[in-house]
Amino acid sequence: LMVNLPDQIKKLDIQIQIELQPLTKIHFSSFTEGEMEPPGNPAYIRIFITIALFILMIACINFMNLSTAQSAKRGKEVGMRKVLGAQRAKLISQFLGESLLLSILGLILAVLLILILLPAFNQLIQKDLNFSPFINWEISLGFIAITLLVGLLAGMYPALFLSSFIPIEIFRSRLKAGKAHTFFRNGLVSLQYIISISLICSTLVIFSQLQHVKNHDLGFDQEQIVSMTLARNLNHDVFKAELQGQPGIVKVAAAENLPAMGRS
Repeated sequence: LMVNLPDQIKKLDIQIQIELQPLTKIHFSSFTEGEMEPPGNPAYIRIFITIALFILMIACINFMNLSTAQSAKRGKEVGMRKVLGAQRAKLISQFLGESLLLSILGLILAVLLILILLPAFNQLIQKDLNFSPFINWEISLGFIAITLLVGLLAGMYPALFLSSFIPIEIFRSRLKAGKAHTFFRNGLVSLQYIISISLICSTLVIFSQLQHVKNHDLGFDQEQIVSMTLARNLNHDVFKAELQGQPGIVKVAAAENLPAMGRS
């Protein structure tokens, strides 16, 4: 861009470089002063995505444990199908199909809940969030990919575990999980408890920090204070005297920056 600089800046030999910025990058990538509203922080998005992944991991672990815990009920079904000639690959595809079906039903239920509860959530946080998965194909593909991935990951271990049963052991009521399966299930339960406790502790710490920020004494009363930006060519003394003459104004002060901006 070609910009005509004032003569005062030309005399100081100051170089100014102006760059274009896409509108889609302003919210998370713009850290300049004088923005119309505070920009978003990408760290918050990464934190929320991490929390969502942990919660999704807990749900997958629960599904694995519940599926393997019901092995005694489905053992006879597996044994009978193997006796009738079913191959292990067929059994694995069946159990994976059941897991994918549950995952798809969960996606449909989640989308319906978002559409129903989003207006109330916007009113609560004073924002105008928009959810349109049927218009934005990228969001739709992301939801489908996550659904398929969760269904496969959550159903893989139960499918391998249930399809490994030996029919003769099932009908003799000698069906027992090996040490490897027991150790794996105990590890999943331990991991689930670790994630849950970590999320609860993190929530308590964040809540205490927010309470501290909310109730901490800043050194000045924030109520009934009006701040404005003045032009550089304005006579500040005259303007201050005019304001002090108004009956509704108690005090008038001038500063380079607001105290809440964190600058000395």
